[in-house]
Parts: sequence; C-alpha cells; structure tokens
Amino acid sequence: MAFLLSCLHLVAFIINRELGRVIMHCGDESLLFVPLPEHSQLMRWLKRKVPNPRLSFQSQKSRQSFAAFIRRTSTPSHAKVLNVGSKSASFGENILNLDIFPYSGVHVIGDAHRLPIKDGTVDGVIVSSVLEHVAEPVLVVNEIERVLKVGGEVYADIPFMQPFHPDPRDYRRYTLTGVEYLFRHFAVVEKGMCVGPSSALAWALGEYISILLCFNNHYLYKILLRLCRFIFTPLTFVDMFLERVSYSLALASSHFLIGSKRADRSTL
Repeated sequence: MAFLLSCLHLVAFIINRELGRVIMHCGDESLLFVPLPEHSQLMRWLKRKVPNPRLSFQSQKSRQSFAAFIRRTSTPSHAKVLNVGSKSASFGENILNLDIFPYSGVHVIGDAHRLPIKDGTVDGVIVSSVLEHVAEPVLVVNEIERVLKVGGEVYADIPFMQPFHPDPRDYRRYTLTGVEYLFRHFAVVEKGMCVGPSSALAWALGEYISILLCFNNHYLYKILLRLCRFIFTPLTFVDMFLERVSYSLALASSHFLIGSKRADRSTL
C-alpha cells in the first residue's frame, strides 16, 4: 500500500509539473469540480478508453411511472409538455425543452424561476434532477403550478444521498417527505424511490477513492473518478433487488413524485 501511494504521489507530482493545473484553494467550491477541458489530449484519451456511466440504476417503479406520465400528458397530439432544465434530453415530439444554456435540442432559453410560458397552458411539466441546482426551489414549483392547466401533472425527481455535483451550482438534498412538502399544493399521483442505495454507495465510494488518492490534483481527481465510475457500475445493479425493500428509502440516491394541479388551493 505504501508503495502504491508513493507511485500515485509521483504521478500527481509529474502531472502538476507538466500541466500546472492544481487547485489548492478556491473561493467558490463549484470551481473545484469543473470538467476537464474538451480540447485537452487527456480528455480525448479518456473518452476513447474509459466509459463514464452515470451511477444511477433507476427503479422499475419510477421508470414505469414516468412512462405512464408521458403517455397521459403528451396525448392527444396537441398536448404540450414542458421539460424544465432539459439539457439535450428528448422524450417525444410534444415535449418543449427549456434550459438556461443553449444545449442541442433546447427549444427555449429561460430561467426556471421565471418561466417564459403563459398561465395554464401546458399539460405536463418534467423537472428531473433540477431542483437541487436552483437557488429558490419554492419559486420554481410555484412557476410550474402557474403554467400547468388544472389537472395537469408534474414529474419531479430530486436527489437525497448524492455527492456534491454543481451544474452550475448545487444547493440542497431532499427526503421523500421533503419532496412531498415542496409539492404540497399538488395532489400526489405517485411517489417513491427513483434511484436506490446501491447507486448512492457506488457514487460515494468513487468520490471517496478519488479524493483520497488525487493528492489535490484536478486532473488526477477526474481520471480516478472516471475509472471508479467504470469499476463500480456493477454495484448499482443490486438496486434491482433492493427496490423491493421498503427501508431502502433511508439511503436512496434520489426520490420522485408525480403531482396533479388542484383546481383550488383552498381545498387543502
């Protein structure tokens, strides 16, 4: 072990000297986790040689619930569904993608805190892995309620046990109870675990090993993180069995909720 650590220390020293990209102190912790530059030879080599999977085996319940949500909200053909914070995701022809950045496939550039959509004009809203990244989630949920038609539905999934991952910021985590409270003005259609505890553990282990062995070097941290994601991917499949265990909620990577807009808040 001592020999291995010495070798890694030497590698880190060489990378530091050759690339000069060590981040020792940082006023904004988000900058510690910026991706490696796309034009770098190292990044191109990593993309060719090492897969970079997401450590998130999605539960069967959440997959089926999302598919049913899409069927309900995107038919008939004139129905409109808004995907907030979409990046380049594509869920069908009737899905309007909105993001603050001009990713490929984005139809509208806009801020989730002030959706550029008229009141009561959409049949469904998707907000997936977004609310942890917004400064004011209550405002975003209020905006979602505003643009939905009465009876329209929202699908939300939010992390619970996940490492820090700014995109471009990372503010918070939610229990399933917390997700319900955030959407308390909606009638709950479905809720549960989205990504299970094995995925949470795989992600945490990868981060821990990368932190332990990177010697505070940004390049080495990113290399180790990519390698660990590849190594620990098989662990995430244990969630196929753990999603049947109710206590998995205690360590779930993320939770989901589908809610329907009520006709009158005063009925709560």
